[in-house]
Amino acid sequence: SGDFVQMFDNVYFASTGMVGAFVIKTSAGLILWDTLDSEEHSRNILEAGMKKMGLNPADVKYLVLGHHHFDHIGGLEYWQKTYNPATLMGKLDWDVVMTSGAKIRRGVDIFDGQKLTLGDTTITMFLMPGHTPTSVACIFPAKYQGRTINILNMTASRFSTYASLAAFQRMFD
Repeated sequence: SGDFVQMFDNVYFASTGMVGAFVIKTSAGLILWDTLDSEEHSRNILEAGMKKMGLNPADVKYLVLGHHHFDHIGGLEYWQKTYNPATLMGKLDWDVVMTSGAKIRRGVDIFDGQKLTLGDTTITMFLMPGHTPTSVACIFPAKYQGRTINILNMTASRFSTYASLAAFQRMFD
């Protein structure tokens, strides 16, 4: 079981009840943030929910992964094999995945402060070391009734080191 809901005019959320993934709709396609914890959940919750809401999974142009833990990348192989979006994750997290034996193609390394623009939407990504060496947080625009609200997606919110606290401060500065 799981859920796929529309949170804002341009933002959707898929959840297993334990883990989640965001879909950001832009004027030029979709940005997917994370893939849930398995191919099964990715297909039956995320992909099926997108179709039910009138979103075409083939319109996912970018797939951003918050970090390498399996509850975020469980459906990555499926998305790469089926839709082949450009895939982004922190460098040191890619390094871990690429030594795991998974049938995953390495994608782009995210750098701190990197902006990703698709159509009318730009998200800004920040490296948040602590939970994993290169966990990624982002700020993205959510549209609601003609207003735009900036959403902070923390992906991994454990501030377990001074380095992760410094990254958090940098976002707000």
